[in-house]
Amino acid sequence: QELIDTLRQAGIPVFVYQAPNTIDEIKGMIEKLARVLGEEDSGQNLTGAMDRELAAVKQRIDRITPERRLTVLQFTLLGAGGGAGSLFDDICRHAGVVNGAAELGKFDLMSKEQILKANPDVLIMPMWDYTGEHDMGQYRETILSDPGLQPVKAVKNKRLVMVPDRFQSSASQYIVYGVRDVAKAAYPDPD
Repeated sequence: QELIDTLRQAGIPVFVYQAPNTIDEIKGMIEKLARVLGEEDSGQNLTGAMDRELAAVKQRIDRITPERRLTVLQFTLLGAGGGAGSLFDDICRHAGVVNGAAELGKFDLMSKEQILKANPDVLIMPMWDYTGEHDMGQYRETILSDPGLQPVKAVKNKRLVMVPDRFQSSASQYIVYGVRDVAKAAYPDPD
């Protein structure tokens, strides 16, 4: 707040927004920012492109009946998480998958026991380590060989799918590519 007050006192216009937790909130933020900048048409173009991408994913996954919907868990280098109320949870809703962490009411990191209870069909694995210290392929192999995770369907079936992280955590128009990627990871051939 101190920085905001300092900027405003210096006569610099400041736009403050709350970090969005859903795709609808992201679209609302884009529209507000576009109005502030006097670029309403550009904002509508961005949200329109988002809507088209979401519609394409919906058309693809609508062929999947509710009983065939898969359960996924999002893994990071810290472990499984992305539960109820998270941006990843909203991605899952749009991607036509069940978020195993949200089903358990979890938001933060999950224990192995909770992962076993969720028993996901697919583990969404990271592709990138911002520290550059970890080999993501090796991380995947570590999860696959973990004795405590062998009963998990995703591990048994080797459905640990590396998905670009940048779109899953992007509170911008690019979030729709996270939806697309999670849907493709779960349903590579939806028919």
